[in-house]
Amino acid sequence: MAPAVGPGRAVDALVARCHAGLDAATLQREVVQRLGRLLSADAVFCASVDPATLLFTGALSHEIPADATPRFLANEFFEDDVNKFRALAERRVPVDWLDHATGSRRAASTRYREIMAPLGLGDELRSLFRSGGECWGVVCLHREDAPSGFSEADARVLARVSAHVGEGLRRSLLLEAAEAALEAPDAPDTPGVLLLDDAHALVATTAAGDRWLWELTHPDDPGPLPLAIEAVLVSLRALRAGRSDGVPQVRVRTRSGTWAVVHASAMEGLGTAAQVAVVVERAKRSELAPLILLAYGLTPREAEVAQLALQGKANKAVARELRISEHTVEDHLKSIFAKVGVGSRGELTARIFTEHYLP
Repeated sequence: MAPAVGPGRAVDALVARCHAGLDAATLQREVVQRLGRLLSADAVFCASVDPATLLFTGALSHEIPADATPRFLANEFFEDDVNKFRALAERRVPVDWLDHATGSRRAASTRYREIMAPLGLGDELRSLFRSGGECWGVVCLHREDAPSGFSEADARVLARVSAHVGEGLRRSLLLEAAEAALEAPDAPDTPGVLLLDDAHALVATTAAGDRWLWELTHPDDPGPLPLAIEAVLVSLRALRAGRSDGVPQVRVRTRSGTWAVVHASAMEGLGTAAQVAVVVERAKRSELAPLILLAYGLTPREAEVAQLALQGKANKAVARELRISEHTVEDHLKSIFAKVGVGSRGELTARIFTEHYLP
C-alpha cells in the first residue's frame, strides 16, 4: 500500500485541477491518480453519470479487473446492499465507507462477500460528485482486505473535494466537442441497433450499430462493452424484475463529440433465448437541452423558463404556463443569459443548439 500524502497541499492541487477547464476523461484520470495517492487507496473506480438517471456514461478504473465491471454494475442497480450510490444521493453529505455502513461487519455486504473479497479488496470509500444540486459523477476507493479500513478523517478529505470534482465534471459538458482521433469518422446519422444475449454478448448489429459501437468505446472503459451500454442493460434488467422504475436510457458524448442517447429494450418472440436490443441514436433537442441547461448551473425554475423560451414562446405565454408574472419571467431570463453568457433569446438558442451540436 502506497503511503498517503498529507491532505493540505495535495487537496489544494486537486481542487485547482477541478477548475482548470479539463475534459471529463482527463479530469477523471487526474482524480483517480490524485485520490489514490491522497487517501492511500489500492484500487479506484471513477465514473461520470447522467444526472437524470445516475447511469454511468464513462469511467476510469485502477487495479480493478475489467471482467468485474458487469458484476459491480449488477450489484449497484439490481441487488440489495449497503452504501450504494443511489442511497448516498439522498444524503446531505454524500460520502460513506463500507466499514462505517456495516458497523465493521463487512460480510454483511453482498458486494464485499461476492465481488470484493475474492479480488482481495476490503473496505471501500464512496462519494457522489455533485454540483448545483445535481450528481455528475461518482467515485469508489478500495483498500486491500485487512482488518483496518478507511476512517472518518479519510471521509472528510473526500467530502472536501467532492463538490469541486462535481463542478469540474459539470463544466466539462460545456466544452466544445471532445477531440476525436484524427481518423475518426462522423457519427452515423441513422439509429443503430445492437442485439445482445442474456450474458451481454453481442449477437448481431446493424451497420450503423457497429459505427455507434465504435463511437461509444473509449480506451478507459473498464469492461468488455462500452460502459453506457452495460449501464442500460443492467437498468433494463432491474426494471423487468420490478427492482427499479428508472428508464434504461442514458445520454452520452461520443468519441467524435456527438451527443447520443442509448436505450435498451427486451426482445420478444425470438424463441427461448433471452435477447436485448440496444438502440443508439443522435440525441434530439428535447432530450439533450435539459442536460445542457443544468450544466450551465441554471436552477430548476430557470431551466423551465429557458426550455419554454427555446421553444419560441413569448414571455407572456411562459408566464401563463408556469403561473408566474411576466416580470418574474424577465428576471429569470436575465439570470439565464448571465449564466449562459449570452445577451438575447437568439444567442441562447445558438449557444444551446448550435455549439452543442444538436440537430
